[in-house]
Amino acid sequence: MSESNHIMTDNNENFELRYKVEDTAMMFFDLAEKLEAIRVNNIRGRDLEAILDTNMYLWRYALHYIKSQFWMNIPQATIELIDELSNFMIRAGIVLKENYDDSMIRKMIHMNIRMCNQIIDTLPETDTIQDTANDFISQPQYAVA
Repeated sequence: MSESNHIMTDNNENFELRYKVEDTAMMFFDLAEKLEAIRVNNIRGRDLEAILDTNMYLWRYALHYIKSQFWMNIPQATIELIDELSNFMIRAGIVLKENYDDSMIRKMIHMNIRMCNQIIDTLPETDTIQDTANDFISQPQYAVA
């Protein structure tokens, strides 16, 4: 393989990896926005349950995806932390279906934005997704005490 073909292959692989990482991060950001819409518009019932179910699924999916794809590059302590966060998000989603709590929804929004940022931080030269996420989470209602 010529050097120019090798460079092109490396660039294509980097692009594909970047796309996958950004796409995964964006899923967390999108759900944070949906949770915020639920909160602000005082939506309950099936719509709330659908967003909570999707959020629970995403956190469980992320844990399994990270374990299967990057297990050699991520410290065990980080995997364990993601596992704990995933379990928390699942328990919180189950509880919120029965007993809505605005402060818990805010925490879930904050955690989704933080996860989005953590994923984007794995990439060199981050782009506007992280800036958008930071702008969203910097709003006073998401300050975590």
